[in-house]
Amino acid sequence: MLALTMAKPKSLILRSSMQLVENCRMIVDNKQRKLSRRG
Repeated sequence: MLALTMAKPKSLILRSSMQLVENCRMIVDNKQRKLSRRG
């Protein structure tokens, strides 16, 4: 039982961190697109 409860928070943290990384990538992509349009 303890192992299951311990594993759940880790997966949640992993998911949230993955979402953060994806958001950062989206922001970077948007910035690069704006720069390429200007150039």
